[in-house]
Amino acid sequence: MIIEMAQKPDITSFEFEWFVYRKGSLHAHVQLDRNLLTWHDSAQWCNNFTQTLSDRQADELVALIHQSGLTDDGHEPGLATDDQALSAEGISWQITVQTGARSRRVQGSGPIPDRYLPLKEKIEQISHTCLIL
Repeated sequence: MIIEMAQKPDITSFEFEWFVYRKGSLHAHVQLDRNLLTWHDSAQWCNNFTQTLSDRQADELVALIHQSGLTDDGHEPGLATDDQALSAEGISWQITVQTGARSRRVQGSGPIPDRYLPLKEKIEQISHTCLIL
């Protein structure tokens, strides 16, 4: 699962954001060039924190970003298409990957697509906090 260290500098940071209508948002920002994870919970001010990442954790996150296709130029986010179901749930999400001066963003409504779940789960494991409002 761990990729070569030569690929690590390609991705300098990424953000995983999850919004639930009338409940708030969760925002995980990972600075891979500094090995830092910053967590912001709009519903609970006492659930905001910054923590350091080990090199292994940072490498695992980079590997999951590459595996999800977020760094591929031809990547399509694979959004759900049932507009009524999506608007009824009131859930939206967004992932932004920063590679040097270039930024790539995918976003959608409804449940997070399966291709991004391993990345979401790794963030939850590292932070000991669930991306659920």
